[in-house]
Amino acid sequence: MNRPIFLFTTSFPYGHGETFLENEIPILLKEFGEVTLIPINPIGKPRVCPDGVTILDVFKDYDYQRKLNFPSLMQLFGVLFFGANRGNWIAGNFKISTSAILRTSSRANHLLKILQSIKNAENAIYYSYWLSDWALILSLLSNRLGENVRFVSRAHGFDLYDNRIGLDHRVNKSFILKKFHGVYAVSNQGTNYLKNAYPRYGEKISTAYLGTREPNVKLSLTQSDRFTIVSCSSLIPLKRVGLLIEALMRIKEKVLWVHHGNGQLEDELKVRAKDLPKNVEVRWMGNVDNGRIHDFYSSNSIDAFVLLSSTEGLPMSIMEAHSYGIPVVCTNVGGVSEIVNKTNGVLLDHDFKTEELVLVINDLIHGKLVFAEEVIVNSWRLNFSLHNYSFFCDTIKSL
Repeated sequence: MNRPIFLFTTSFPYGHGETFLENEIPILLKEFGEVTLIPINPIGKPRVCPDGVTILDVFKDYDYQRKLNFPSLMQLFGVLFFGANRGNWIAGNFKISTSAILRTSSRANHLLKILQSIKNAENAIYYSYWLSDWALILSLLSNRLGENVRFVSRAHGFDLYDNRIGLDHRVNKSFILKKFHGVYAVSNQGTNYLKNAYPRYGEKISTAYLGTREPNVKLSLTQSDRFTIVSCSSLIPLKRVGLLIEALMRIKEKVLWVHHGNGQLEDELKVRAKDLPKNVEVRWMGNVDNGRIHDFYSSNSIDAFVLLSSTEGLPMSIMEAHSYGIPVVCTNVGGVSEIVNKTNGVLLDHDFKTEELVLVINDLIHGKLVFAEEVIVNSWRLNFSLHNYSFFCDTIKSL
């Protein structure tokens, strides 16, 4: 008999975020039979989920300030004074930090009451998709759900590094690592970072790569007499999409640049892109669902995928591009070098100069830099396809 599995998300299946879970959930269903999704911020319209998925909105209309009690205060004391990050917490905005952990503790007590009413919850796997708010909430319940439960979490990017802004105000990773049975970074670089930062819990930390689904069959590709660049990311500062605009300013050949995604810098970037020379056409596709991105990749001839982030985990957007044989030009940050190498793309330094990117684009345009589509696809299939999720399920079942 399979253990029940509860998957804790930020908002999925609500809204437009965490689309990469659409790849993993079918595998979880295959391995566990049923999946219960518990989003912490169920905002927006829910997406249609496969049969076997239950959505549990535990915090809908919940006011944590009215639920504070003595256990919440005791849990606050435990996290603040028994976690290795307490110095960072206290050195920051103590009022904001204390409010955050009180809210977390209140949520934990509320969640516990709900879980105790669910059949077989005492034998479940509790799977936090991010090493952030949900992971801390669950760690506060680790001694209150019985000895048979298992707590696991993934760790990506913003939730992984202690120097990312605001992290110490929300979670205490040493406390989580003490309570959890396994933490799985999405890259070896992330795993090494956690092990070095928290050596006491090194045996609980390992790598579990994500993966993407089989690509659509390429039928009739729309050909173009222009060099076609695709990018896919939120339009936020850390994605540094403006750096691509700077490079395209210096390109003399015909280029079509297609961007999928939106965000806080959208208006600013659109204004900047209007100054691009006439040989460069830009298409802003907006925030589209993952299926439409696959449709675009499978029906258009694409010459390069570009991602110039200042920091990353291990981007699924690169996996998707590689699954269609598209070479990638990206910055060597986070775990990116674990997926991009000389056979499938170009790695730029974090602080690359604009002329370096211009040179790479020109070399691609003029055929001085060539990649084999078959080699790119084979590398993706070997390392970043859906089989990674089956392996992850086997791993957490064995805990």
